[in-house]
Amino acid sequence: VSTEAYVTALYENSLRRDPEPAGFDYWVGVIGDGFVSREDALTFFSESLENELRNAENLDNGIFLA
Repeated sequence: VSTEAYVTALYENSLRRDPEPAGFDYWVGVIGDGFVSREDALTFFSESLENELRNAENLDNGIFLA
């Protein structure tokens, strides 16, 4: 997929929102220029404070696999 589609998916799937223009442009730029890999961007989004706060009540007791 294109870098633009990938960044949009990061916002939608990790943060559950549309990207803001400045953030979108930033991530498209650093990924497109090769400064940040797609994998590292995914890690950043998944470990971001925004994502942690959004999921805090779901993670308070940990994650259990059955």
